[in-house]
Amino acid sequence: MVHIWDRQTGKLLHTVFPNNNCSTLSFSPDGKLLSAVRVWNVATGELINTPPFNKVENIVFNPNGRTFAEGSNAYSHVMFSPNGRYMVIDSATTLWDRAQVRIIHQFPAPSPLKNVIWDLQTDTPLGELSAYSLSMAFSPDSRTLASSTGANSDVVLWDVKTMKSIADLGNAGGDYAAFSPDGKLLATGGGLKNKTFRLWDMTNATPTPIAHPIEKPDEKGQNADAGDSILSLSFSSDGVLMVGQGIGITFWNVTLASWISRACSIAHRNFTELEWRQFAPGESYPILCDDQSFDTSIIGKLLLQAYYANQGGHQEQLPTFYKEATRWATLSDNPLLSDIVCWEGGLTRLVAQIILPACERAVALDSSNGNYYDSRGVVRAEVGDIQGAIADFKFFVNWTKMHNLYTDRAYGDLAWPTEREEWIKLLQSGQTKKMLNALQGGKNYDTVGITYVLDLVTPT
Repeated sequence: MVHIWDRQTGKLLHTVFPNNNCSTLSFSPDGKLLSAVRVWNVATGELINTPPFNKVENIVFNPNGRTFAEGSNAYSHVMFSPNGRYMVIDSATTLWDRAQVRIIHQFPAPSPLKNVIWDLQTDTPLGELSAYSLSMAFSPDSRTLASSTGANSDVVLWDVKTMKSIADLGNAGGDYAAFSPDGKLLATGGGLKNKTFRLWDMTNATPTPIAHPIEKPDEKGQNADAGDSILSLSFSSDGVLMVGQGIGITFWNVTLASWISRACSIAHRNFTELEWRQFAPGESYPILCDDQSFDTSIIGKLLLQAYYANQGGHQEQLPTFYKEATRWATLSDNPLLSDIVCWEGGLTRLVAQIILPACERAVALDSSNGNYYDSRGVVRAEVGDIQGAIADFKFFVNWTKMHNLYTDRAYGDLAWPTEREEWIKLLQSGQTKKMLNALQGGKNYDTVGITYVLDLVTPT
């Protein structure tokens, strides 16, 4: 018997009873019909008795929707490529025109038993597999065929047009193989006493194993019984891997996005930069977990690189460092990080347009802190926003007076509030260049601020 399930709800829809052995199941491209020896209506579970389905058994639907193949016996293995052009057979097979209910072509049985690949467009055989296989899978683009061959369950990848082997995954594969809908993953595994499967990264020229072989744990968190061998592997259209075992079917969400989401829900944070360098050397440090803390020390390291580049006369490197520092700072909810990037970049007078978003971010996060307006005022003056700069410096001056701040802190002869009042006068009289030339450091974060950011670590 064959059970038809609704995967979304887990509800059993129908049970059908083929009157002969059933070794192959095939859905029509529209999902309305199921071939299980005979053809059944998926929605109602009723047997289809209309031509041609009342005349044939053991059929496999072509994805093109126009044809189907009829195997000569219950154990025939027939498979079409996703584009409908290629067909793999191991026994005498008949190709039918579905609409006109007529035979298009009859393919002879390979002798001895073997898998032969036919090009239905040219009506010619392309070649055969080097060893007989009961499990094969086409890539979504129909260019590659994966087959499990030989006594050791070696998985081999073939170029369909040339039928030349392009990769041998060895016995790290298994008896079964399946490509993900986007072709980026290949799942292999299963077979006699094999209850594990593994995933392969197919985005590179050479398939690369992802992590270690995966096995379903039992309800107590231990590995399943040794007898629960994997009997089938297949992907759904939305990328869920379906693993058939003696205990039933398990659905695995194996997309990279799902793994990242799961890891984030467990760790509640991003990688630290040190961890990322350990596990992904040479790759840029990313934020994988949205709305989770990340290693903000990377901002300090970028500012330190910019500082030394500036000191060493390599000003051409500053835009790169400050662009990255601004990107990271604006991802953080700590206004001081954005303010440090804003002030440090403003002191260089070379990256004002690049760092302006960091200045805006600091003020947006804490609109009551005059220091953030002060830093933004400098950068606004550098980009030519004179009225904005004047407004920011006025806010800073009023803020310092209200809170009695910085009255004894000065660079040169003037306390900071008095110095800003002089800057306001220069800006109001059109002497922006003179104002910027007067900028000699103020509350310079070259050592204090950068060290502060370097000392910040991601909370655990």
